[in-house]
Amino acid sequence: MIRLSKNRIYAAGYLFAFVVLLGALPVWAQEPRVVTAREINAYPQASIDELNAAGAGLDPGRLAELMVPELAGQSVRITAVVLSNPRTSGLGNPDADGWPNRIHVYVRDTSAVSQGNEGMGIQLVDGAYRTTGLLNAAVGDVITVVGVPDVFTGLGGGSMQLEPESVELLGPYTEFGLPESILDPVTITTAEANMSLGGGQVQTNWSNLSGLNSQYVRIKNATLLARDVGSVRPNWLITTDGGETLLNVYDMSLRYRNDRGGIYNETQFNVRTDDFIPPAVEEVFDIQGFLVFQGDDPFTRGTPLGALLSLVPFADSDLADLALTNRVDDPSPGYRDAVVFTIRLVNNGPNTVADLHVASTLPDGLDFIEAVPSRGTYDLTMNAWTVGALPRGAAAMLTLSATVNTIEPVTSSARIPSDTDPSNNVASARVTPQAADLSLTKSVDNSAPDLGETVTYTIEVSHRGGAAVDAADVIDRLPEGILYVSDQATRGSYDAESGVWTIGSLARGGRETLALTVVVDTAEAVTNVAEIGAVSPGDPFGNNNTGAASVDAVAGTVVPGDIAVTMGEDTLRTERVEVSNVGPRPLGYRVQTDQPWLTADPDSGTIAVGASQEVALSMVNSSFDASGIYEGAVTFYLGRDTVTVSVVLTQLSITGSEDAPEPKLASLEVYPNPARTSLELHLNLPHDAEGRLSIFDVLGREVLVLGERGYPRGQPWRIQPALSPGVYALVLQTNRRRLVRSFVWLGR
Repeated sequence: MIRLSKNRIYAAGYLFAFVVLLGALPVWAQEPRVVTAREINAYPQASIDELNAAGAGLDPGRLAELMVPELAGQSVRITAVVLSNPRTSGLGNPDADGWPNRIHVYVRDTSAVSQGNEGMGIQLVDGAYRTTGLLNAAVGDVITVVGVPDVFTGLGGGSMQLEPESVELLGPYTEFGLPESILDPVTITTAEANMSLGGGQVQTNWSNLSGLNSQYVRIKNATLLARDVGSVRPNWLITTDGGETLLNVYDMSLRYRNDRGGIYNETQFNVRTDDFIPPAVEEVFDIQGFLVFQGDDPFTRGTPLGALLSLVPFADSDLADLALTNRVDDPSPGYRDAVVFTIRLVNNGPNTVADLHVASTLPDGLDFIEAVPSRGTYDLTMNAWTVGALPRGAAAMLTLSATVNTIEPVTSSARIPSDTDPSNNVASARVTPQAADLSLTKSVDNSAPDLGETVTYTIEVSHRGGAAVDAADVIDRLPEGILYVSDQATRGSYDAESGVWTIGSLARGGRETLALTVVVDTAEAVTNVAEIGAVSPGDPFGNNNTGAASVDAVAGTVVPGDIAVTMGEDTLRTERVEVSNVGPRPLGYRVQTDQPWLTADPDSGTIAVGASQEVALSMVNSSFDASGIYEGAVTFYLGRDTVTVSVVLTQLSITGSEDAPEPKLASLEVYPNPARTSLELHLNLPHDAEGRLSIFDVLGREVLVLGERGYPRGQPWRIQPALSPGVYALVLQTNRRRLVRSFVWLGR
């Protein structure tokens, strides 16, 4: 295929064409071969060797014969990322309605991510762009292209390009897990593109041609060597080595030529509204664009004429250094404070950048208040600042005001499209709110203990987020009826008198606990509350700063001691026993006897808090011997308590006796109850008793033996047992009975 380059300087007889012959099948009938752009750009090594050997004596005709890659003319399929804006393409000739007969779009094969950028660029030349959909692609879109590679041949050039038969738009590169770097240019020097032949003449650096053809490149510290601004299509040369090697800059883009205004459809294409003027001679700047080998040589520096690579800048930003900064007025605000971000954009030139957009995002945790741009407009829904045109040396500013609605550090970022210096294309400002979120929980290991039992409260404080805490306190003042025993803290210390746990500092994510051991000394339900006190910096979230745990002690039941009854001549004897519930909740009870002559009525029921139930214990002597002694037991089940009372019957004839003994109730009493330092014991029996007096804990273990001896009835005596706080049972075991009395020991 023959395509004409610029209609400017060409040497007669240097325009040529060639035809690639295929097999019997036409191209459209071939199954597309899946390839990479690198495979399309691959020239035979023998051709490269011959070109290098020819040097300044290279024959243009032979050049055309050698510039035929192996895949030319075959149907292929590639997947690539769009690097240039299709609506900025300006090389095609427009029709009467301003639609060009073709567009030129540069892409990079997605395989570059894993295989490197070398040789992965290709130029799409689409004459059917209005039907293929290529015109609707945006920079960064991933597309699949089926087409036929061919060689564009002009004055000394032979650039590979792909003519699409179909284009499928797949979506932005970010949706495919591709890195942002796939859009970045490759930094080179002019010597890597064109090698010096001396005397100011250059020739394509053949060894690099396959890797650099259609490659997106950046030239740092380029010097403008020469320029011609006398026509609507400015010509200019750049160098990175003082003119030893050079690059011609070619105007394939609408942004770098001044002849398309009024003839291109300006509603569809990015036509300039002002004239483009290249930088001044000897001016130093950065520039980027796409390398093409297409024969344009307006300054006749190629040997043979046109045998050099040219640079095609496409976007305004390919010849501009846009510098972005982002500052916040208060990087350490309080929670719910207002902050102001100032985003400043400066165009360091040398080019004017039109239709400039800045993406500026307020992250979650910053609530938008207002935006004030010095140029253009700000769209909150799109997080986009449309600056418009920014001339060389000009600056624009956007202020964004927001309310801090988080305690976590957040970053506000602004970004512009990549230009010749990407190091200043992203700017961020970080806000670290001076607040913390501490949470408190509280639990108890036994919420329904016996009266006088020891329980442990556990308080846990967690740093859920925000700034590190320099100092924190927790307040836990024990309520009435809860007696302090001991504490253990993982950090800091607890003062039992003031009820303050001084934690000290607490890092983000830290967690500390306090265990408080206490004795429950009340039959009432008690709720113990702990709360976070002073915190530095402050904690604005009070909804998780309080914790509570309740205990509802089961009080001991009031039941009688052992019962001794002399029946005499009675055939039926009834003893009435009162069973009481001293709290803290209604309790069910039942009574069980172990002898057929011993019955209880009523033998079950429910006793309200503070109420009593009288139980009649009936004894029938129909089968007793006159002198027999009979023993039985009555067990009372009341709530969680079980109390067994022994009943001893003596069958004596008292006929005619005025001195018959009255039955007496045997019991063992303790005072005070609960006790802290000592207990006073009272034995209520009709006679003295011999037996073993000992103390048992709530698990039924004998923990202390007080003695085995005689105990006089009616005479009190005092003991000072060495016990830990808790609930215990005092037991007097004689040869005839077992007397039991529960008590609460608070300890010294």
